[in-house]
Formats: sequence, C-alpha cells, structure tokens
Amino acid sequence: MSDLLSRLESRIRQAVEKIEEYQLEIDELKERNTVLEAERQEMHDKLALLIDSFEELEAAVDESDSPAEVTEEIGETVEAAEDESAEEVEAADTESSEDNPQDVDVSHHNSHNSVNSYAASPW
Repeated sequence: MSDLLSRLESRIRQAVEKIEEYQLEIDELKERNTVLEAERQEMHDKLALLIDSFEELEAAVDESDSPAEVTEEIGETVEAAEDESAEEVEAADTESSEDNPQDVDVSHHNSHNSVNSYAASPW
C-alpha cells in the first residue's frame, strides 16, 4: 500500500511540474502574441498611410492638367527624402568618427582615393 501511495505521489508531482511548465510556456506565448499584435498594428498603420498617399497622388493626377507636374512633384519628394537620408548617414558617420579617431583618419584618407585606386587595390 505504501508503494502504491509513493507511486501516486510521484505521478502527482510530475503532473504538477508539467502543469507549471505549460503555464510558463503559455505566459511566454502571451507575451509573444502581444509583441506580434503591436507589430501588426504598426504595419497596418504604415500601410494605411501609404494607401492614403497613393489616393492623394491619384486625386492629384486626376485633377491635374499636366501629369508632368505630378511626376516632378514626386521626383522632388523622393529627392528630398534621399537628401534627408544622406544627411542622417553623414551625421551618423560624423558621430561615429568623433567616437573613434581612427575612423577619421581612414575616412579622410579614403575620401581622397579615386575609384580607380580602389579597383586596382587587391584589398
């Protein structure tokens, strides 16, 4: 009888441990689900903005007598975004150069090299 009780106790302990493991896994999955839901909402918002932009562009094309004006406006917007990105990269490069003096010397040296010297270099 004692043997039967100890086996039962052992099985109950194993079941409780398994339940605790499952509860931890459930908690992790709930956290992951929350993160994924936030990412999904962020993507939904970005897509909604893009769709609105496309609709505005389409409306501008419909109202415009000259598609060239719209194309020019798009080009200006893209150019402004590229300039902004270039400025951000330059600022980041400057910031990292200030942190590491070696980067300044290397970038200064590299800025004076021509494309041909890069192509000729075995490195």
